[in-house]
Amino acid sequence: MRKKYEPFLSKFRITQQILLVFFVCTVIPMFLLGFWGTRRAAFRIQQLLSGKLFTQKMGQSFNSYLDQVRLSEAEKLLNTTSMKVYEIAEKVGYKNVDYFHQKFRRQYGKSPAEYRKKQR
Repeated sequence: MRKKYEPFLSKFRITQQILLVFFVCTVIPMFLLGFWGTRRAAFRIQQLLSGKLFTQKMGQSFNSYLDQVRLSEAEKLLNTTSMKVYEIAEKVGYKNVDYFHQKFRRQYGKSPAEYRKKQR
């Protein structure tokens, strides 16, 4: 199957590394934030990409990247919606609201509610 796509890849000088970065930066967030697929699919993607290759190409672990994507989306939702914090936590993939608060505070230095107040 790989040989089937080699002419395309060589024609556009697309390497596997570039495809991996594209996949990680565009497709995975869609899966993880619920735009596509299921959590099971996201978990399987995590299993595939959580190794050394991901860390080498992205400069951070998959879990760190996942937190970054989720917290960035949460920040946008806090700034643009009136959703409750627990709804935002659930929407971006955190089942445990306390854990979401902990991660958010570590990243932004304040709780989600405090962050929202300061932004408005």
